[in-house]
This record gives sequence, C-alpha cells and structure tokens, in this order.
Amino acid sequence: MVEGVPSPAVRRVHLAGFMLDFHARVHALRSAAKGAAADGRGGGGGDRDADVVEVVASQLAAEAGLLCVDEFQVTDVADAVVLRRLFGALFRRGVVLVATSNREPSELYVNGLARELFVPLIPLLYERTVVHRLTSPLCGRPLGTADYRALAAHFRVVCVTGLPVLDPVRNRNEARRWIHLVDALYECRVKLFVSGAAADVAGVFGGPSTATGACVTEEVFAADRTVSRLLEMRSADYMRAARVAADWRVSDA
Repeated sequence: MVEGVPSPAVRRVHLAGFMLDFHARVHALRSAAKGAAADGRGGGGGDRDADVVEVVASQLAAEAGLLCVDEFQVTDVADAVVLRRLFGALFRRGVVLVATSNREPSELYVNGLARELFVPLIPLLYERTVVHRLTSPLCGRPLGTADYRALAAHFRVVCVTGLPVLDPVRNRNEARRWIHLVDALYECRVKLFVSGAAADVAGVFGGPSTATGACVTEEVFAADRTVSRLLEMRSADYMRAARVAADWRVSDA
C-alpha cells in the first residue's frame, strides 16, 4: 500500500537502514566541508562547523513528509546520541512519524552505553506521537464492525505490519475481520499502509478457492470487493480524497 502514496510523500525503512543513510549523509557533508577548507573555498570555523544534523534533517524532510519506521529498536551508541537532535529537527520541519517497535518509548535502549544522551528522545516521542500497545494481531482479536469504525473515525493513517495471506474460507474469521477493517477505512477515507506476506494487494486472500457452497461464494465475493477497494486505496485520487477528509476532520474537531 505504501506504493500508492504519491512520491516523494512517504518513506518506509527500518530504523537501522535509516540511520545508516543518516550517517552516510553526515560523512558526505563533512568531507565536502573539509575539501572546501583545504582549497581555500571554506569560510570561518563557524561556517565549516554548521550543524550537519539540521542540514541532513532538511534533506530528509524535503524527500518525505511521512516517515514509516519499522523495528524502532536502538542498539548502537552512535545512533543513540544523535536521535534526539535528529527527530527533533524532523518534527520541527513537519515530518510525521509512524513506527513499529517491540518496546514502548520508555523502554528503548535500556542499559545502553551513554543512555543519558538518548533519554531526552523519550519525552519527545510521547509528546509528538500517540503510542498504541498492540498485544495481539488486529484481525486475530474478536473485534466487530463497530470497533473498526471507531478506529477509522479516530485515525487518519493506519499502518498494518505482518499481515499474513488470508484464505477467505479456511481463515474465515480473520479474513472477515480484515474485510470489515478495510470497509471501515475505505468509507472514512483513511490512508492504509500494509507490510507482510500479504502486502501485495492482489494476493492478500491467496489463490482461487476450490471449495463450493453458498457461504463460500459469499466469502469469495466479499474478498473480491475488498481487493478492489484496496487497489483503489492505492490510487492518487483516493490519497487526495483522504487528505481532504483529514482536513475536514481536523477543522471539525
């Protein structure tokens, strides 16, 4: 579903890959500054030592206004000491962060080296994001249509990670919940991003079923309708409509 967002509005990346990119950009900027100083093109020390974190943050913000980070897990001290400044700079530039993690913010980088330099990021994450504790898969819980409608009414963007392929017959309950979720998000014009084995929209329900019967026909029909809606939700027209709906909800609040 990420492919449906008009580029370069969104970037999806694991935190480790994101930080490798960040450090590479910092290195390139510092190397360029040293080269300019060596041939006399550089200015004074203050110019050469300009805050490269702010410069890189400006680059990243210009490339993507929505940053989807998978596996937000901090293990490297070089990342830990700079994350507060980097995400602070990104938030100031209006970047929206959507992240998944096995730990909530207060438990990130526990017992890590020089954690005191990382700790200021924690209140920033609680201030600028909404933390949701997902204790079980969204479609594996006994949720109903009303639950999904409440979700769609509350959020403008929903990210689903680890979505498996769902057979509409053998996995009838899970498939039905997924169908209800997509229906609710579609009707409220909510943006949906999906990763996992079923991230390919056309393959979310697996291949054609060989089972027969009236109930099976109804399940397959509902699955086909959902695939059609998912394909529409990837379109630029839907994304534009989703932005209009989001603006209306904000102004109406």
